Amino acid sequence: MPESTTEFTYSETEAVSVRLSYDTVSIIAGDHVSEAYIIDPYTEDRTDSIFVPENTSLRISTKVEDIDYHFSHYDVKGTMPDMKVDEAEQLITVLGPAELTAKAAQNEKEKKFFTITYDLNGGKLDGRSGMVTVVVEEGTTITLPLPSREGYDFDYWQGSRYEAGAEYRVIGDHTFLAMWKKDNKDNPDEPDNPDEPDKPDEPDKPDNPDEPDNPDEPDNPDNPDKPDEPDNPDEPDKPDAVSGNEAGGTSTGDTSGSVFYILLFLISGAGAFGAIIKRRSVR
Repeated sequence: MPESTTEFTYSETEAVSVRLSYDTVSIIAGDHVSEAYIIDPYTEDRTDSIFVPENTSLRISTKVEDIDYHFSHYDVKGTMPDMKVDEAEQLITVLGPAELTAKAAQNEKEKKFFTITYDLNGGKLDGRSGMVTVVVEEGTTITLPLPSREGYDFDYWQGSRYEAGAEYRVIGDHTFLAMWKKDNKDNPDEPDNPDEPDKPDEPDKPDNPDEPDNPDEPDNPDNPDKPDEPDNPDEPDKPDAVSGNEAGGTSTGDTSGSVFYILLFLISGAGAFGAIIKRRSVR
């Protein structure tokens, strides 16, 4: 690279010295700029930086391929701040070291506007009810408002789901539907019924005990011997006939003897009958 100054001799008979100053010029491609270069005046090559003498003419060129942008201008830094470079291709004269940055600008588009609709669904917004609409430019970011409704609390905006205060970027027409939930401040929620306790498991049924064996019937006792029937008492001897005088009186002695034998017979019969009854009850 040549030094910043160089001496030249133009005549053999008289030395004439010419002092030249060299400067570095560079170019930078800014955002959305696809190419930015300098044409080397000596080689016609493209370069992004060149070291040349002052007052050298350089051709610079810039391309912007993004269809939404176009070349705007060059920002110039260095000893040429007053240089106006607003063409994508043009000649510049080097007046000192300089750095040029190619800038691009967005193409101007036709502005579009869209309608944002708030369906208040029974509520109010800034004193208005029903359907509230606003017209917004495309690309604008809006903040969703907070409506009100007597007896209700605002829940969210449906369409999709947005909370009040959320941001939304407008890219087309859109409708927001207000969703509400009942205000239960005056009527607090009834406490939930406690869960019924689980029923305890039924205890295992005990095994049925074995039925006791039927006891053996007792052997029938031997039938008691039937008591001998009492012998019939001998009939008493008939009393001798009495004399006439004796017949006229009452005979108390003989009558008492008859009664005795009759009672004895009845007692014997009752004993036999009782024995028979007892034997039957045993059976």
